[in-house]
Amino acid sequence: GAWGPPRGAERLRKTLSPYDRRKQFAQACRCAGELVVQLAPLLGAFSSKVYHRDITPRNIQVQGLEAGEPKFGLVDFGLAVDAEQWRKQETSGDLGGDGRYWPGSAWFVFGHGTSALRRHPAMLHEYRTCLDVHSLGLSALRCFMELLPNIDLLDGAADRDPWWAEVAPAFREIRAAWSRYWADARRFWQPIFEAFRGAGDFDALRSAYIGASVHRSVNSDLLALRRSLEDCRDACRGMSCDSGLAGAPSLFDAVLMMLQAAPEGPEQIAAAPPPLEKPMLPRVATMEPDSSESTASAASCFSTSSGLSTSPKSRG
Repeated sequence: GAWGPPRGAERLRKTLSPYDRRKQFAQACRCAGELVVQLAPLLGAFSSKVYHRDITPRNIQVQGLEAGEPKFGLVDFGLAVDAEQWRKQETSGDLGGDGRYWPGSAWFVFGHGTSALRRHPAMLHEYRTCLDVHSLGLSALRCFMELLPNIDLLDGAADRDPWWAEVAPAFREIRAAWSRYWADARRFWQPIFEAFRGAGDFDALRSAYIGASVHRSVNSDLLALRRSLEDCRDACRGMSCDSGLAGAPSLFDAVLMMLQAAPEGPEQIAAAPPPLEKPMLPRVATMEPDSSESTASAASCFSTSSGLSTSPKSRG
């Protein structure tokens, strides 16, 4: 289904009682946490054989939300590759999926090609082994951010909920870091998506992205996001169950383990060199519609289905 706030969601957030807002914090932690707990072991189970390369909310199905027991499944292995060949660099290493969930190394490959990664071991390792876990971490974080209550409307609640005053600065920081990352990822990804549809020039786009060092901008955003996650984790330590944030530190620790931000290394690529190879065109997935930065319904974050699937299915 489309990713967007249900009708009247903004009005609902404005009228939530303090109790309901605490419930919304708890729901955000639980939904994002269950996503990680259920799907991370699944990645571990199949990553020795297959890399999915297109893990986004659009390819995560969920059921049982109404009962408060979400069950997640992963679908659409149409861009999957043989994991062993991918790690050994026996395949072309062509890009795939939704760039908003790429790590910095994938943006580097878009401009410079996979052969340039050999000069940057950390990015090579990230690109060849961490694409799925990174995109799962971003999907979980997006779920958490979009299910949070409207933080601006909580500033007057400190007298009724003293704990909010302790964590409010950290939540404003993580909201700002997420908004900055998501705005940049959308801004960089949209021209690629349009070029894939025939409305742009890939070569001109690559040259522009090399000149602008887009991969460094993405990495910078991810590093800022990691710092804000660490601050929010530390601020939430010791929160009571009544706050709805008792599970947040564990969630943030898990997401921090998944989010990648590999350093480029001592040998920096010059500002605007010609690509070392002509990279293959990315195999782009259909992009789900954009939405506001927060929603009031977990059901709006993922595809819903009467059944879950973890088996490959072709795009046709």
